[in-house]
Amino acid sequence: MEAETRKDTDILRIKKMFPALPLMFISYFDERYYGSRFLASSKPGAKPDRSLTKATCIEHFMTRGLEKGLPFREGFHFDRAFYATTYLHRPDMPLEEAYRHYVTVGMISDRFPNAKRYIENRLGHSLAFASAEVALPLAPVDPAVERFPERLDAMINLIGDESVQIEIDDASAAFVLAVALYHRNRNEWPKAFIAIQKLLRCVPDYEPAYPHYAELLEKTGVYPVSRAYYDRALATADETKRGYYSLKIRHCDHMMAAG
Repeated sequence: MEAETRKDTDILRIKKMFPALPLMFISYFDERYYGSRFLASSKPGAKPDRSLTKATCIEHFMTRGLEKGLPFREGFHFDRAFYATTYLHRPDMPLEEAYRHYVTVGMISDRFPNAKRYIENRLGHSLAFASAEVALPLAPVDPAVERFPERLDAMINLIGDESVQIEIDDASAAFVLAVALYHRNRNEWPKAFIAIQKLLRCVPDYEPAYPHYAELLEKTGVYPVSRAYYDRALATADETKRGYYSLKIRHCDHMMAAG
């Protein structure tokens, strides 16, 4: 009961200091992460500072953290250029102004703080990207298409188009695989097949694509090549996947033997 009272008091203090802050942001703000990362003493053996309440941390964030682009929870990243250009049509907007708009307006309007989050959502979370930024391949997108959402849609369509050549490298391979899985999840098998073929043609040693290519080959009845890719996937698989790939290899063997 006492803890709930302190929490309510903290929220009232925050709303009094910053009336424009929505409750959604206040709830999402991680004071433990922010306080220990940006406000706590860095001296060895220092005890946790119990005065670092959510109100104290948010006050620091709003008065000093915004202008520096500090994250308000672990793993969060705000991309000024992406947000200002995509949603506000102001490429030169200062960091503090763009970030303030996100925490007061953008978050509750389901706007994304960076291109990675936008791409993951657009592709139905078909793949979680490991890196903070997502590299895109070189594709002949019409220069007249300037906004990121429209350029991304155009690129997704071009990757699944058999007649269009795409330049894919190690950095952009994860994005192309995500596009392939997006098409697969939508039962757009020809587009998924084309996307992975383009990927492996440019980056033949991209191991994360092996089991997915094997699956597509298996569905089309190309069992010898499917088996070969399941075998490649098995060679580097962890224990949680080895049994599944071994089962798939036996299935391909059975289908080939059956003629």
